[in-house]
Amino acid sequence: MCDWTKCQIKAYIQIAVFTFLFLGLSHTRVAAFEAGDWLVRVKGIGMITNNKGAKVSTSLTPPPSPLPFRLNADSFLAPEVNFSYMWTQNISTELSLSTARFNIRLNSEISLSATLAELFNLVVGGAIGGSKIGHTWIFPPTLLLQYHFFPCCRFQPYLGVGATYTWFYGEKCKLPGVKFKLNPCLGVAAQAGMDVLMGDGWFVNLDIKYISMYSNHIKFTGALKAHSSMHLNPFVGGIGVGKCF
Repeated sequence: MCDWTKCQIKAYIQIAVFTFLFLGLSHTRVAAFEAGDWLVRVKGIGMITNNKGAKVSTSLTPPPSPLPFRLNADSFLAPEVNFSYMWTQNISTELSLSTARFNIRLNSEISLSATLAELFNLVVGGAIGGSKIGHTWIFPPTLLLQYHFFPCCRFQPYLGVGATYTWFYGEKCKLPGVKFKLNPCLGVAAQAGMDVLMGDGWFVNLDIKYISMYSNHIKFTGALKAHSSMHLNPFVGGIGVGKCF
């Protein structure tokens, strides 16, 4: 069973797809985007994380290292604003900006022995098996090169490819006496989207992106001396409105 946030995101995506299928049936010729146009979009997005958290390694003595736990991040909803510049009717660049907070959980891979459970409870205050251990904010600006297929139609699909650089900030750990820090990361991004022109420069936008997001070093300090890493690699679905200037 999916968690509540993932179910919400999937429901929004389904509604958005049906809405766009309805709007996109019309191939009426409208005022197209021209070279030199700026497009501004404001959207709501949902990020579904593709968790591949590494095991938590620690310098405990005697060591259970690495411990049989992995870090995972929750999926989440967030706002997004992006800016596109049309170099030609077919080619544009887009800068997407968003920020959001996501929770980090510690998931056990196996049934712990009593001795190991007692040891880990002593270190991290009982955060066992799917417990939320903290949160962090992310800021992943993404720059994309896009190709628009039908620039003279009301329904305008496009594809994009580019890069993203993710900063993590505002980390907060719930474990007593423990802090953690995530390293920033560089990744690639791929996008499929479409604009539905509504007239007077306004349009509706839907897109989905895949973002490579990997923090190769998560450092715990304080009462717990440990390190790990995390592959978030989210699929990002968004829907919103835009204006051509």
